[in-house]
Amino acid sequence: MTLELLLVRHAETPCARRRVFCGDCDTPLTDGGTEAAGRLAAALGDGRFGAVDAVVSSPAVRGALTSGPIADRLGLKARTDPRWAELRFGDWEGLVTASVEQGAWADDPVTVAPPGGEPGAAVLARTVAAVRDLADAHPGGRVVVVSHAHVIRLLLAHAGDLPLRAYRAGVTVPPGSLSVLRYGERGLRLATGPNTV
Repeated sequence: MTLELLLVRHAETPCARRRVFCGDCDTPLTDGGTEAAGRLAAALGDGRFGAVDAVVSSPAVRGALTSGPIADRLGLKARTDPRWAELRFGDWEGLVTASVEQGAWADDPVTVAPPGGEPGAAVLARTVAAVRDLADAHPGGRVVVVSHAHVIRLLLAHAGDLPLRAYRAGVTVPPGSLSVLRYGERGLRLATGPNTV
């Protein structure tokens, strides 16, 4: 049976606006992000995407502030799963992305990690395992997952058969966007790319 994954990037934060590396760091939503979370909740709650079985979020505050209104609108309780956390940027946490000499990571962010951080391959492995667990728990169901830019970009590249090494340049996922993936016998497949609602 096929699981439908409604994959949401958390709504806008000050770090996203400033283009700061923010994996382990935590930050609230901007006022615009709070409004976007409300729009996502309304869109997911109006039935256009079908009935939703569960809402899962990264443990980050920005994930909770995005998933909370969605779960409330759907009459569900959001649960957290640390496997949906953002890629850990190690020594680059809190730095403006353009200010960092990214070296080998820029060429291969899948196998190379930021100093003291996590490679993309590790992120992909933990999130694909999380998807499998959701498919086991909700066979034939539909689940909203609120996560982060690098997590979603890696999954979209993987599901869309794009070169993983190019996920940073080849996949754009705006804050508050929604992508639809399906997981079944053929593995993870892209249904629709990132759209804002």
